Amino acid sequence: MREPGALRPGTGFRRVGPIEPDRNVGRPGPKRADGSKESDDVTGLTQAALLLCAGFAVWFLVQSDPRQRIAVFLGWLVPGAGHLYLGRRDRALFLGCLVIGTFVAGMVIADFCNISPFDRHPIWGIAQLFGGLMSGGAALATSHLMREGDNPYYFIGCLYSGVACLMNLLVMIDAYDCAGKPDEAAESPEETAA
Repeated sequence: MREPGALRPGTGFRRVGPIEPDRNVGRPGPKRADGSKESDDVTGLTQAALLLCAGFAVWFLVQSDPRQRIAVFLGWLVPGAGHLYLGRRDRALFLGCLVIGTFVAGMVIADFCNISPFDRHPIWGIAQLFGGLMSGGAALATSHLMREGDNPYYFIGCLYSGVACLMNLLVMIDAYDCAGKPDEAAESPEETAA
């Protein structure tokens, strides 16, 4: 039987308990003259971003119709699902593969330790909000992993996964726009000529 902190065979990861909030975020800088830390700025920025997202969500619920809401919600859950709901299969496949592929590439580059909104990286947690089930599932699946050693590409992996989640925001905006237009997929040139 292995001891609790031992490396698991075939991996560079240790199985650990819950992650302490300041453990992987980086070392807070020295205290400022007013007694605050740099990490206080990150917390304030995170709260401001969440407030902005909540305001946008209220505006969206007031301004959109049910078809647009469903398309955006499905696109948030799974990248490309909103377009699939609207009948745009090719676009759904392309955009879904692009977003999910970029997200997974970032996880691989960062040794699967870069997804954990607000525990490891508060600033990346804001971008990961737009990943839906992709971010949530990855956070749950990798929450027990800790960074071991020094991976020089770790922050590049964080960037890839964060950009993938922000790309998903653009995919959701496109689904919103497509849901507001008349259904172009149903009209074919043969039907309009007859």
